[in-house]
Amino acid sequence: MIPEIPELRPVRRLGGQWGAWLCEVPGTPRRWVKKFGMNDAHTREECLADELYRIGGVAVPPSGCKFDGEGRAWRVSLFIDGPTLDQYARSHTPADMERICFQMRAGLPLDLLFGNDDVIGAFGQNVVIDAMGVAWRVDNGSALRWTAVHGPKPGGLSRAVPECTSWSRTGANGFAFGSVTAAILKQHLASLTRDGSLERVLNAAPRDLREILAARLGRMLAQTGIRCESLETAQL
Repeated sequence: MIPEIPELRPVRRLGGQWGAWLCEVPGTPRRWVKKFGMNDAHTREECLADELYRIGGVAVPPSGCKFDGEGRAWRVSLFIDGPTLDQYARSHTPADMERICFQMRAGLPLDLLFGNDDVIGAFGQNVVIDAMGVAWRVDNGSALRWTAVHGPKPGGLSRAVPECTSWSRTGANGFAFGSVTAAILKQHLASLTRDGSLERVLNAAPRDLREILAARLGRMLAQTGIRCESLETAQL
């Protein structure tokens, strides 16, 4: 159950541009992060991206869109305690990092489908590793039709074919995605297709977004030679 804004007591400010606060609900053990986006539409879009990731089987903390007394939208998400991806890389072995990267690569098809080119963050800060070794995508403000800092994406979420060539291999993204090949991407995309994850994601998206995601997904499947009759015949 995601707490309401009046229930949250601020503990301290966190990093980031959009007013993120670490909060607690007095008398309960869990801690929460609340933050606003560029505007209410941006905040709602990030919460939608969180939901679609979770439906697709990707580790994203429980979250929801909540409103304060002035009607402002906030994203409230469960706080994941642990090192960020860059901190983890500095304190763990290459074998440990490979296990984390394997997890991250499994969700790459959804990163590409959602156009989430800031999924790692400039310094690896958008992924947090918990005590069980689970890699959580904790900041999805650049997914779907918004960027993290530049407003709406031109043309919404473009129907252009997502590519695993440029952003996935540069900067901090190289931690997790630098070694991805076309064969690896096809393997993970096929896995999400077989278990029905992609179909569930499309069905959960609002109709206007569903049409865009379906077009992008169709191009991804065509590029990799994957066939999925249920997706091809889905009522979009």
